[in-house]
Amino acid sequence: MFSLLTSLSLAADHDIAMDLRVVDPLGNALVDQSVALPYDQSFNLTLGKQDYVVQVTAAHDGRRATVETHVFKGELEEGVEIATPKLDLAPDEKRKKTSTTAAPRGVKDANGTKLSLLDWTVEAEWGWTGRDWVAETAKAKLEPSQIVLVWAGAPLYRSATDDAPVRMKAVERGPSGELMPVEVIEDGERVHVRTLGSPGVACHALSQNGLDGYVIDLWVAKEDLTMVVPRSVEVTYSDDTATTLDAGVALYPLTGKTQIADSELIVRADTGVFLVDVALPRTAVGLGYGISEARAAVTSEQVVQPTSSGGVGATLAGPVKIDGYDSRAIGQGFQVDETYELEGLERTGVVIKTNCSAHKVTVQPARLKAVDENSILVGVDVERASVTPGEIPVWWPDGSAAGKGLAPEGLEFAKKETRACQKVVLDTTPMPVVEGVVYEPEDDNLLELCWDKSDL
Repeated sequence: MFSLLTSLSLAADHDIAMDLRVVDPLGNALVDQSVALPYDQSFNLTLGKQDYVVQVTAAHDGRRATVETHVFKGELEEGVEIATPKLDLAPDEKRKKTSTTAAPRGVKDANGTKLSLLDWTVEAEWGWTGRDWVAETAKAKLEPSQIVLVWAGAPLYRSATDDAPVRMKAVERGPSGELMPVEVIEDGERVHVRTLGSPGVACHALSQNGLDGYVIDLWVAKEDLTMVVPRSVEVTYSDDTATTLDAGVALYPLTGKTQIADSELIVRADTGVFLVDVALPRTAVGLGYGISEARAAVTSEQVVQPTSSGGVGATLAGPVKIDGYDSRAIGQGFQVDETYELEGLERTGVVIKTNCSAHKVTVQPARLKAVDENSILVGVDVERASVTPGEIPVWWPDGSAAGKGLAPEGLEFAKKETRACQKVVLDTTPMPVVEGVVYEPEDDNLLELCWDKSDL
């Protein structure tokens, strides 16, 4: 299986730079600067009565960079190669290599000490020098009615100046993290957003969410939004495999990875079901999106039985894995939408789909199983839009409008009062039952909302 990067176009030379340092045995720098790749330079020097040629070459293939330093005794064409310190570098990796040879007679260091050995040293680091797409995307202009994804642990504010935020859940940010889709009302450093009331069949529907049924205006820092696919994109590979991502798929830059071409960015895509690494063009990376039409439910007589790590197949770029797969789920299988023939390979081609993605992958034939009464089916979920947002006006404690929603059970109005307030628990994840233990939500997980008697 090829890695993701081997199937991609090479990075443009002007977008790659290397900090290169080559030092001779007397401590003199033959090269000590940032160089463009590819690089090829030779240097002549004399130590004692011996002539040397040092040839330095450096290149990259978009995935790794190599530096080779060839030391010749005598002329380049007719000399004898005596040392070859080499480096093989990942992006943003800094390494150093020294090769040692015997010294000819008469070689002294700067202090006049005779040398019996000569050290030839090369040190290098390389990386992307082009535009920072991730930083640009984080500042992208948002339009009203676009949908954005807020990570579930982000501070949520009641106004643009509120200094006492709440949080949906105490969770970490990143792939596999929980996300909440919200609608943009107005852009800004704090983005004015509105909860959807019901997640529908969006890629990321925040489960155990206390605001289901409420359409509430909130504010969130722009830096707490997650990159997304703004419109459907298909990535195809030379082996006829492919990945299609619909609008709203969350994107995360890979740790230590940057753009490898001036038209592609390597990301980890979170479809809400699968995690898959993919290279996307600049136009397929954004901050806001429009809701896509829901995919049709899959009816199949076959499922793919996942591997122990949750793999359900692979494209040329790498495996497609179920996020958070539990290998103890006996009988679990991912529904197959269709199969296709592969020439010359001992694997079967299948198409599998989620609410917002489709994956044309190859699998081992033994992992294809017939659906039976014990099968636990995973696939497109068309039943997820089960919450109907309430239409009752909801207010903040200061009397300003918060939005619309439901009237909670047990709401009580004090005598002669026309407004009653109640704290809504935002994280409704069931807690384990332990005798004698009572769980109390944290203050920042409670959102106080109010209702007017005349609206009920």
